[in-house]
Amino acid sequence: NREAGGRVTTLRTSAAGLAVESNEPGSFETMLGRVADACTRIGVVFSDMSVPGIPLKHVNEGFASLFGHHRDDCIGQKASVLTQSPETEEYLVDEIVDALRQAEPWCVKLTNGTQQGGTIQTLLCLHPIFGPGGEYQYQLGTQLEWNDSDPNLDERVAEMARLLALMPQISSGGIILPGANECQAELVKLETSLTEGR
Repeated sequence: NREAGGRVTTLRTSAAGLAVESNEPGSFETMLGRVADACTRIGVVFSDMSVPGIPLKHVNEGFASLFGHHRDDCIGQKASVLTQSPETEEYLVDEIVDALRQAEPWCVKLTNGTQQGGTIQTLLCLHPIFGPGGEYQYQLGTQLEWNDSDPNLDERVAEMARLLALMPQISSGGIILPGANECQAELVKLETSLTEGR
């Protein structure tokens, strides 16, 4: 559904269920990073919500190129510093901040800025991921340029929707949610198809 502005409600941002069972430190982050890097047509980032200021922990090339940054320069930065411009709608920024504070999935279309000083319309979707004890552990963000004249827009939106639908909401701890095996298999297929499609 393409709305003129504000919240887009047709993307399902809650996962059917997946838990990564591993006691290895960083194994979930490694999986999340691999999947993010396989998505080249959309921007994908994630942050550790326990770190003050919510700096970006992982950034894929899709995000860096969308906003005209070098990927390594984005790590440790706040996403808002890299994406907002004077034209960014303040009321939408307030809604994003509320969604982050309340750990709510959120999709919104807004105006962002590039490093070169230009502006672009983007679709931003937020997806919270909780730790095994229920703590708010990660925030996954996906973003793409929203250009109605782009013949591939529907494909990129579908890729974003598929990624968000498959993303877990619980990161580890041996908790198996309904459909976990199917979701794990679908994530592997998604990563493989995106990597082969380059």
